[in-house]
Amino acid sequence: PDLSGLAATSGADLALSLDARAVRVARFGDGMLDAGRIVAQLTRTDGAVEIERISVAGLGGANLIATGRLDRTGGRFDLDLDAARLTELADLMRRLAPGAWSEALAQRAARLSPARLKAHAEAAPDFALKSASLDAMLAGAKVTGSVTTAEGGGLRGQIAAAHPDAATLIRQLGAEIRGAPNKGAGRI
Repeated sequence: PDLSGLAATSGADLALSLDARAVRVARFGDGMLDAGRIVAQLTRTDGAVEIERISVAGLGGANLIATGRLDRTGGRFDLDLDAARLTELADLMRRLAPGAWSEALAQRAARLSPARLKAHAEAAPDFALKSASLDAMLAGAKVTGSVTTAEGGGLRGQIAAAHPDAATLIRQLGAEIRGAPNKGAGRI
């Protein structure tokens, strides 16, 4: 769906509640995609946006839940993903939000499955990113990361990824390498 028309209602209050089962998503030139069940409950009142719940369930073995709130004083966002396979979720993301990030996810989806991911972000009063954290297990790779506001402006962050097989970790990042697996653990 094209939700760009919502941007024109920037000063209006909005309440959206959706519970769709057996959803099928199509994009011109692509086949149909069975998107499972999608539930969305969000509101916008007096300049505050509240994501009470956005969930996608049963999408090729993937379940995703997001919640959050953003207003003049700041905000927060939480995401929880549990996916036996990321392929269908990545395809849905590529269709609904085309771009470099969704394309990169779609290209690596099989190599990153199964996936469990928890992410949290907080915004400052000026809507700038205040902090974010990530904790994930992607096809055996343990990935953690955090970002915080640095003194004097800017952001300071760290990310770590480790896998029992270095070649697999490098392939998950998108590089094609040759060689037998299990040459030793990898850590970035």
